[in-house]
Formats: sequence, structure tokens, C-alpha cells
Amino acid sequence: MVHYVCNNYGLITDGIGVYAKNVVNELNKRGVDVAVHTTNLSSNKRLFELFSLRMTGCLFRLIPSVKRGDKIIIEYPFSECNVIICIPLFFLFIKTRILRVHLILSLHEYLRVHFLKKLIIRWLINISDILLLTDKSIVHALKLKQKYFIREIPSNIVSHTIESVDEKNNQFLFFGLINKSKAFEEMLKGWCKFNKDKKCYLIIATSSQFRNIYENENVKCYQRLPDEKIAKLFQESKFCVLPIKPSIDKINATYKTCLSFQCIPIGYFGSKNKNFAVNLRGLSSDDFCEGFKTAVGLSQDEINKNKLLIKNIDLPSFEKTASVYIDALSL
Repeated sequence: MVHYVCNNYGLITDGIGVYAKNVVNELNKRGVDVAVHTTNLSSNKRLFELFSLRMTGCLFRLIPSVKRGDKIIIEYPFSECNVIICIPLFFLFIKTRILRVHLILSLHEYLRVHFLKKLIIRWLINISDILLLTDKSIVHALKLKQKYFIREIPSNIVSHTIESVDEKNNQFLFFGLINKSKAFEEMLKGWCKFNKDKKCYLIIATSSQFRNIYENENVKCYQRLPDEKIAKLFQESKFCVLPIKPSIDKINATYKTCLSFQCIPIGYFGSKNKNFAVNLRGLSSDDFCEGFKTAVGLSQDEINKNKLLIKNIDLPSFEKTASVYIDALSL
């Protein structure tokens, strides 16, 4: 039995929760017996995250069900960051040592999380037997000595089951959470400078709360859409705006979703300019305005060339990611 621990399992408001469901679906296809242990922590209130005990309770309920020969996978970070969670983790660790059960930590983020979560992550790393990591940056940051695997994070939005639709030349798409890791306001201000003639449309698809005061600027907002409708928006849009701070990197899930639909990304890539993207000079409103102008100024031949380059990029899939989990479970 594999005990699989995450929060917000399958909820569209949490990228890790959706990722977890896709991983479990792949593991089930390969005959792995998985028991999911989860609870809903869907809240954007910081006090709730600090004082919630839901995952603490979830872990306490898990401990009695662990038997000899089982494996445990924990997807982290959780939404909550209450350090009290270290108490059930300690008891879980004691039981894994007594029963010789492997504890596998699947870590999605470390460098950009706040101090309390960093403490919990360090504790989790210390009690884990095997680590699943997104890239090697954390290996270098923490000088890890445990056995680890690199597993890529695929796009959570599946495209192959959606009927093809016609692209709209004047439609730009923003998809994802609205938070401090995005230059979201700068993007909107840049859009207003660019779209003075009101010939283009900016579509915002998000599960975050957003009061749209830009409707007169042809900004449309859709919240908590199912995957099928998000996929349709991607297929309709020639360009996808990625206002990611400090710059876009290859592990970003929205970036990979953009590429999977052969949308041309607009964003700041730092010194690593991409020959298939609209590369911004920075993340100011003027930079976004110039990026939008560059995008609409592309010829059809240039667009076709960019899309062909994107099509040839080898993107991660849940089949490949599940294989990494299988390798970790086989140890």
C-alpha cells in the first residue's frame, strides 16, 4: 500500500492538488495501490494558513493505518504553515523507523517559500528516506545527501481530448493565480497603454479573487473554469502572457501549459531569451506595452516559425513523471 499525502487533492484552486490527482491516476493505471490522505485547505487568508490544524489532523489519522511493507509519499508544501504539524510528522517518522517503511518527500518549492515553511521543509528532509525534486537548485542550496530523483512537473491542463477551435488573432490569455509572484498590475497597466483602440482582448482565467475594473479596456475575467474550458481558451489564443517574477524559468507550470497548446509566450526570461517567444525587456508597464505591440506586429510567417519551434520542444508528461515515482517506490 502507498499512502499518498497532500492537501486540496484534485481541487482546481491548488496546482499541487490537481497535480497529485493526475499522478495518482497514472499510478493506478500501473497497478499501484494508493490510499489518498487529504483535506481541503482552500483559503487565501493568511491567518487560516498560520493556525489551521487540518493537515495536522490528517497526519494523525494516517499514522495508525501504516503497516509494515507500506510506502508513504508526501507532496509538499501544504497550504498551511503551522509548525505544529511537525508533531504528527515526528510520530510518523518513529513509526516508519519501527516498521522500516520508506518515507518519500515530493518537494515542489523551497527557495521562494517563507521562513516557517522553510523550517518545516528542512525537518521533512531530515526524516525522509528519498526525495523527489523539481530541479537541482535545492540540492545545491541545502547540500543534500539523501537519495533523490528529479521529476518534472507537467501541465495540469490536458489538451488532447479537446476539439480544435479557431485561433483569434486579437486574443491574449493570462492563466494562473494572481499573487505577489506575478507582475499582474504592471501587465494590466501595460495593456491599457497598448489597447487604446480597443481592437484586442485580454482574457484572464484564474481561481483567485479578482474585481475586474478593466472591462472597458476589453479585459474579460473567468474564474474557476473546468479544464475543458481552460483548454479551449488556450486553443483560441495565439499569445499567452506570463508576468512571472523575477523571470520565467522552465519549471513553471503555466509556461509549460502555454507551450503544450503552442501558444506564443510573452514574458521576461532574463538573460535566457527564447527564439520562439516575445521576450520582454523587463516587467514594467511600458515593457508589457511594447511586448503586446511586438506580438501583434508579428507576420504570419514569424508566427508559424515560432509555433513550429514550440511544437518540437520535448515537454514533460504525467506518464514520464509517474515513472519516476515508480522508480522511487521500488527502492
